[in-house]
Amino acid sequence: MITPHPELIVGFFVTFMLLLIFLNYVLFVPMFKHLDARKAHLSGDLGTADKEIEETAKLKAEAIALVGKAKQEVHRIKEEAQKEAKAQADLRVAETQAAIAAEMSSFEEAIADEQATLKKRAFGRGSAI
Repeated sequence: MITPHPELIVGFFVTFMLLLIFLNYVLFVPMFKHLDARKAHLSGDLGTADKEIEETAKLKAEAIALVGKAKQEVHRIKEEAQKEAKAQADLRVAETQAAIAAEMSSFEEAIADEQATLKKRAFGRGSAI
C-alpha cells in the first residue's frame, strides 16, 4: 500500500510554491505587463479610429455641401449665360428687323417712284396718241 510521507509532501509543496514565485516574476508579471500595454495601445488606436471616423464624416458633409454649392453656382451661371445669350439674340433680331424694315421702306419708295414714273410715261403717251 502507498504510505504518505509528510516530508515529501512538504518538499513538493515548497518546491511548487518556489516554482510559482519564480514563474510569477519571470513569466506572469512580464506577460501581464505586455497584455496591459497591448490593451492600452488598442484603446488608443480605437480612440484614434473613432476620431478619424468623425473627422471623415465631417469632411464628407463638407464635401457634399461644397458640391451642392457648386451645383447652385453652375445653375446660376448657366441661367445668366442663357439670359445674356437671349438678350443678344433679341438685339440681333431687332437690328435685323430694323434693317429689313429700312430696306423694305426703301424698296417701297423705289416701287412708288417707279410707279409714278410709269404712270407719267403711260399718261404722257396716251395724250400724245
